[in-house]
Amino acid sequence: MNRLLKKVLRIVFVYSMYIIAHYAAANLYQRMCVPLGWVGFLTSPFATTLPQCQALRWAVYNTGNHITAMWILLGAWSLNMVTNIGPFQDEEPMNQDKKTN
Repeated sequence: MNRLLKKVLRIVFVYSMYIIAHYAAANLYQRMCVPLGWVGFLTSPFATTLPQCQALRWAVYNTGNHITAMWILLGAWSLNMVTNIGPFQDEEPMNQDKKTN
């Protein structure tokens, strides 16, 4: 397998893990900390202060921010590839000496 394919697979794996963690934390938070119904409504002020609910809320918030950052990075990289401007241009470096005969 070439290096580019390995890097792409690693990126896809990391992104997938963030998606799974975000989905799991969001659903567990809803189930454990703010269940539907009157009982959930009445117990939610107390349940949200529990350590496991705070950890789940932290996980939802941070995985969501990381997913957003990954999309922004992908968009910036794609725009750079389409417009060919920025630090990753296809031109030769300016300080490279050219040999002339």
